[in-house]
Parts: sequence; structure tokens; C-alpha cells
Amino acid sequence: MNKIIRWPGLIAFFVVAALLIGVPVLFLDSWIKLGIESAAGKALGAEVNVASVSHTWSPFGLSLHDVQFTDPEKNTHNKLAFESLRTDISLMPLLDRKIIIDHLQIQGVKFDTQRSKPGKIFIKTEAQTEAVAAESSGTGKSMPNIDVAALLKKTPLKTTDAAATVSKLGSASKTQLTQQFEALPDDQALKNYQKQIQAILDKEVKTPAQIAEAKKELDAVKKSLRAEQQKLKDFSGSVSGASGDLKHSLSELAAAQKQDYDLLKGLVAGDSAAIDNLTDAIFGMKLKSWADNLLAAYKLVAPLLQGGGEEAPKRERLAGDWVSFTEDEPLPDILIREADVSVSYLQSEFTSFWKDLTNDHATLGRPTTYGIDSNKTSGWQALKVDGSFKLLATGLTAVQSWDLKGVTLADVELSQSQSLTSSLQQALLNSVGKIDVVDNKLRGKGDIKLVDMLLKASGNGKTSEKIASFLGDLSTLDITTTISGFLKKPQFGFASDLDSQLAKQLSKTVDAAAQKKLAELKSQIAANASPAQAEAAAELASWENLNDIAEGKTDAVEEMLQAQLNSAVDKEKDKLKNDLQKKLFGG
Repeated sequence: MNKIIRWPGLIAFFVVAALLIGVPVLFLDSWIKLGIESAAGKALGAEVNVASVSHTWSPFGLSLHDVQFTDPEKNTHNKLAFESLRTDISLMPLLDRKIIIDHLQIQGVKFDTQRSKPGKIFIKTEAQTEAVAAESSGTGKSMPNIDVAALLKKTPLKTTDAAATVSKLGSASKTQLTQQFEALPDDQALKNYQKQIQAILDKEVKTPAQIAEAKKELDAVKKSLRAEQQKLKDFSGSVSGASGDLKHSLSELAAAQKQDYDLLKGLVAGDSAAIDNLTDAIFGMKLKSWADNLLAAYKLVAPLLQGGGEEAPKRERLAGDWVSFTEDEPLPDILIREADVSVSYLQSEFTSFWKDLTNDHATLGRPTTYGIDSNKTSGWQALKVDGSFKLLATGLTAVQSWDLKGVTLADVELSQSQSLTSSLQQALLNSVGKIDVVDNKLRGKGDIKLVDMLLKASGNGKTSEKIASFLGDLSTLDITTTISGFLKKPQFGFASDLDSQLAKQLSKTVDAAAQKKLAELKSQIAANASPAQAEAAAELASWENLNDIAEGKTDAVEEMLQAQLNSAVDKEKDKLKNDLQKKLFGG
């Protein structure tokens, strides 16, 4: 036996087999960790760190620990971090390349936490504009003699770029819509169609063959009419899309004007610029941070889920036959049926509940839903959030509402500029609002009410000192918040009666020359935008007029499509019926 079996070779075989099986198992957790960090980092555009990963075989599942998602806009902080994630994964769908999870549990979610070291950024983010106004604003010195026109010439203005975008978009859309409109049926063509139909209906049809021939002719005309109808429908859709895009570009142009004005107003008017849009200046940074957290679910979940779609082209190139498993319902590539997410926010902890998290809502046929219902925590009296979203080919479509009562605020740092510093010593906050997202475009509004408020402020300069004194006397404040822009680049606006109240008190102390300079700055920035705005307004009016003409033609086409040969046939039937009655009753 020893001569037949070559023991060294057999031993070597078992050693190699053990290595082939054991090495992957030994390093599986490390490979999963690297894969998650790489895929999630690529989807997010910034470094993702996972401290450790562990897996189980029965049931097959994963556990992640200490996971951090770098904020692409501020790499010293995490956009989101959580302590642990635990899930079991269904094996049978996994063989069909589908990740189906019945229940996911995440513990210890936190927002905007400090990182031990800055995270790597994989995508270019919009550079933060340097606050040049801070160098001259709020020093209490006399207003510098600034040539507004010269300043605007040497300053790269967002208004100029935004105006060029509006003009370019308007011109391109005008060319496309003009070509489409010229391809529509003109009045003479519609009259010809009407004549053809009327001629067919007026024919004397007595035999089945004549009826069949007339029907064939009518169907041929209707076929041509349906082609014209589709052209009209396509044109209306193009007008709607072009108008929406141009209106959005106009809103971005308006936002660019405000941003340019905010950037330069301190340089132009010195300390007097401090009273402009005080609500945003004092509360804006902190409120934007809070408001941005309302979008955290969308901004984080959407890119991570959408990132899975990039593997589709690779799959098509894989050789071999795949076995599909029949399900009661079609399954997307990724589906988390239920998830519990424990979140720590404003020194309080609560749990959010999710259903049907997926990267393919079109296949699933229903939206992802989530909700929060948290009462009597250390941070607030009541918090209720309800939302849903769909990831579609056109982008994210979602809706979210919130109702927050009795948030206790203390020692909240607000504005920290050279001219004015302020902090919220104490306040009670209530807020209600709603956000809609359609194809990644945001539209939302919220109301914020601060009561039992104690503000501490100090100013550098006469005007700033008066502002600080005014703020110190406030006890309540109502702020209206607007949310617009796009998911990746939201825009927040804050307004209250704070500005008008303060303006009345400071109207006698504000330097007239400074006000004149500010008016000149606003006027010249507007002058850079007005040609593009006027051109766009004219284009929108022209497109609306063309669309009205197209709708009139659509109505005419639809009316002709209602024509029925029955009118001619019924005429013969009525004639035969009358003849028969005469014969029977001697009429």
C-alpha cells in the first residue's frame, strides 16, 4: 500500500486544498472591509472608514463597527458616523446577484462629528468663496472711497457666469423649439385633413364594399393625424422642459446676484453693511447646519444606493449562465425590507424606522418610507418626521414633513465676524415644515419660532454696537425658512421682521454715503444680469405663445380623430328605414 500511495504528494494536495479554502475564509472580513470602504467612498466622493468587520455563516450575516463617512465639504468632520451595523443576508437571492436583507439594525448614528485626522476627498467640491469683505467690514472706521465700477471689473462675479448660462440655454432651446414648431402641421395642412375627412363622410356608401373602402380611406387619414398629434405632443413636452430649465437658470442667476452682493457689500459700505439681511447674518450659519441635517437621509442614502448601478456594464461581460430564482414579486438588486436606525442628535437619542430601502424603485413598484416619533427626550418635547422617496431614472423624488416642539437650546454660537459676535444663551425652539424633491430639485418651507430667548452679542463699530444692543433685548423671534436648489447643492433662505425692526432704529445713524454706495453696488450687479433676464423673459413669452398655438392645433386634430364613418352608414340606414315604413304603412 505504501508503494501505491505517494504520501508526500497526498499530503501536499491536502495542504494546498486547506490553503485554498482557509486563506479566503481567514481574510474574508478584511476583504469585505476594504470592499465597503472602496465602494462607499467612491459613491460618496470622500473617504469612508470601517474599523472592523465580522461575518457569520449560519445565518449568513455581517457586522460593521465604528463606521465614518467623511464630509466632502469639510474633511475635518464626518458627514455621518455610526457605532455598529448588524444584518442578515438572504443566500438564495445572493446567488442571483441580489442583496436582499429582511432586517437591518444601525446603532449610534451621529452627524457632523470631529475626525481624528482629515479624510481624503475623491471629488472636486465647490471652493468656498473667501470673505474679502471681512477685511474692511465692522472696523468702526470711516467708509473707504471705493469705485464700485472698478471693483466689479476686477472681481470674478458669479452673476456674469450665471447670466451667460441663461443666455446660452435660452439660445439653444430657442433653436430646438423653432425647428420642432416648423415641423408641425400648419393651418392649410389641417384644412386639407378636414376636407379629406369631410369628403369621405359625404360619400354615398350603399354596399359593404363601399363601406370597407371608405373606412380604409378614413383610417389612412387618421393615421396621418396621429403622427401629427404625436409631433404636437412632443413639442408641448419640449416647451415645458425648456421653460422649466430656463426658469431654474433664472433663479440661479438671482441667487448669484445676492451672493455677489453679500461678498462685496462690506468692502463697499464698511460698517453700514452690517444691517443688511441680519436674520441670515446672525442665525444663517447655524440654521443652515440644522436644515442640512433634514436632507441627510437623502444626501447619504441616495449616492450609496445609486453607486451600485455602476456595476451593471461589467456584469454583461461576465461569461457563464446565471440561474434566476422565481419570486412572488420582482426583486431589485438591493432591497432592505426593514431597518431600525438609532440616532444621537442634540444630546438626545431616538430611533428611525425604514421600509423598502432599495436602489431600484421602478422594479419594486413602491417608495422607501421612513418615520420618527420621539417624545419627551432630554433635547425636545416631541419630534415627528414622516417621509418617502423614490430613486428613478430622472433623479430623486421625495417628500418629507416634520413637526418639532420644545427643543431646549443653550450656549449656541451664532455669528463670529470682525464686526459682530453673538451667541444664543438660551431659547426654546419649535418648528414645522415640509420638503418636496422632484428630479433632485428641492422645494420646501419651514417656520421656526424661538421663545424665552436670551441673546448675547458684542459689536466693533458704532453700527455694530447698536445692533448688539438691539439683539440683547430680543426675547422672541419668528423665522421663515425656504429651501430650494438641488439635492447636492441646496440653497437656504431665512427671513424675519428682525431686519425691518432694526432698520427703523438705525435709519438715522446709517451713513447716507454708505447707503448710496450699497444702492450703486446692487444696481450695477443687477445691470450685469438684466440683459440675460430680459432675453429669457422674452423667450419664455414666445414659447408660451407657440405652445398656445400648438394646443389649438392639438384640439383640432383630436376633434378630427373623433370623426366616425357611422354618420354615412347611419344615413343609409335611416333612408332604408323610411322606405320600409312607407311600404308597410303606406306613408
